[in-house]
Amino acid sequence: MSQNGTSDTDIRSGGKRRRILGKIRNEFQIELVVTVVCFLLALGLSTKLIVATTTACLRFALPDVITAVLILKYDPNRWHGIAVAFLFLALGMCRAATVALVAVFAVVFVFMTLGLVPGKLIGTSMATGLIIVYAFLLLIFPSTFAAFVIAKFANLKLYFAHELTDIRRSESESENMDTLDVSASLNLIAIGSAISLSIVVCSSLFIFAMFPNAVAGPEVFLVMFGAFAAPPIWIWLFISSVVPELEDV
Repeated sequence: MSQNGTSDTDIRSGGKRRRILGKIRNEFQIELVVTVVCFLLALGLSTKLIVATTTACLRFALPDVITAVLILKYDPNRWHGIAVAFLFLALGMCRAATVALVAVFAVVFVFMTLGLVPGKLIGTSMATGLIIVYAFLLLIFPSTFAAFVIAKFANLKLYFAHELTDIRRSESESENMDTLDVSASLNLIAIGSAISLSIVVCSSLFIFAMFPNAVAGPEVFLVMFGAFAAPPIWIWLFISSVVPELEDV
């Protein structure tokens, strides 16, 4: 049993953790409905394929969101469950943002290859798609930071394993529990949130600079420098604070 009240058996097998890995009824149907609804809304409101595609990428975040809900419901340590749920939300946004970014350029490439690119596609539809990707990215760091704050104030080490979602959806959960890698998963989400932090700060400054009355003083360049200097510090701070000791993992 680790000092935060979460045992090895809780994350690897048996008890309530086993119930966390239980299947959600009609999960595939939920993902399909979300995808269809996103396409219908985007196409119906703006008739932009890129907007429809990037919005539908929320489907790739749903499995992690469901995992977050299950952990929040069944984790025996309430604060640990909340913190890990935030990390799974961040992971879901990472997946959605990655797929959406690829989708934006893939759709544009296909349109250009077929010679079907209208003049407004790059200026409006692609810009809107990138804004949606930005919205996904915007949620990654705050979610990770919330988990970090909870872990610090509750004196917790976080047993977060990104493989849990795939195992939960697999047919042989009990055989795959040993594939969980807590340290690697926390390092992964720390890097993802650091990238999110840099992109959000830099893009916010860029948007600010576009306003007609914007004045780019020395403080802007200081913030820009911080956007590149802060991520390594954040990664070190996060990992040193929430990664369990080797013997507890």
